[in-house]
Amino acid sequence: MVPNDAAAGTAHLCEVPLSMIQGLLLFSMVLFVYPFAIYPAILFWAVPQKRRTHAAVQDLSDCPAVALVICALNEARIIRERIENCLAMDYPRDKLRIIIVSDGSSDATASIAREYTARGLELIERRERRGKIANLNEVIPALTEEIVVLSDANVLWDPQALRKLIARFADPTVGCVSGRVYLKDTAEPLASSEANYYDVEWRLQEKASALYSMAGADGAMYALRRDLFRPCPSDTLIDDYVIATSVVRQGKRVVFEPQAIGWEAGPASLSEEFHRKVRIAAGAAQALLHFVP
Repeated sequence: MVPNDAAAGTAHLCEVPLSMIQGLLLFSMVLFVYPFAIYPAILFWAVPQKRRTHAAVQDLSDCPAVALVICALNEARIIRERIENCLAMDYPRDKLRIIIVSDGSSDATASIAREYTARGLELIERRERRGKIANLNEVIPALTEEIVVLSDANVLWDPQALRKLIARFADPTVGCVSGRVYLKDTAEPLASSEANYYDVEWRLQEKASALYSMAGADGAMYALRRDLFRPCPSDTLIDDYVIATSVVRQGKRVVFEPQAIGWEAGPASLSEEFHRKVRIAAGAAQALLHFVP
């Protein structure tokens, strides 16, 4: 026999109107389809092709002071090349502050970075790993520069990239700018699909920027006004999305600058890409939950 409580529950379920069940099913289907079809269609309809312009990107005669912050964990293989790349940026050296945070690195990351302190590089060496978020929450509020630029240790930028990013802040409505980072040396089974994916994503980012604002930024290359930074929860998984979304919540725009270019190593295997995508999805869901009042 079915227990009385179970029978009552079944009877109650049967009392739910069919129209309500159909409505919930339809709503769920719309939520699933929205990011893949409805959102792109809205952007392509709302932003005509002729409005895709980069006329706002200009060289600034009066460059603002910039702090470039890079958190590194065991990046000895690439950190020297990355530092040399930062020092080679086409930006007034007296307006550019470069800060490397070695987050508990157990390799030669810190010792290599220390070699460049005589050339103006600032090294913050953590003896124990604290995590990227903890470091950003402590380092950024202590800065005095107008613009903070964030990047990964394993990405190399075009020499003009920083200037292209910063030029967009001539528009007072812009609070954050994200660049275009290409993946190189991607595993063969993923190469073509990754290229197609990013081509579509960049087109959507351009159109979202033209319409109003993007929802996130590329953690490998983005900049924001320092006074718009808000400390992230200590368990944050994807800082670039949380920080960029916080900028939008403060009434400023997050825009895509396609002429600010960089390169980083792509996924070396299907397994690596799967875990990366899972982390991004989990981080986005976490961020949405954090923002719910």
